[in-house]
Amino acid sequence: MLSEGHQATSAREFWDIWTFRHQTMLDTGVTPRPGLAEAVDKLQAAEVSLVHLAKITSPQRRFVIFLAEGRTRCIACMG
Repeated sequence: MLSEGHQATSAREFWDIWTFRHQTMLDTGVTPRPGLAEAVDKLQAAEVSLVHLAKITSPQRRFVIFLAEGRTRCIACMG
């Protein structure tokens, strides 16, 4: 279930944000989370497609998932 007021955002906007985060991690010596580089590539390939961001958390792991506009296909995932 999506939160009230939730809207899809262009993959390009997510790409801008996560590319900056990824580069900042690399520049400062922080190990990027697993799958981040691949997620950035996939968001770039999705270009202007609308994407939903979902988070799945547990005490041991946390995943960020980018879903296609219809929420039936995963565009990218990082853990």
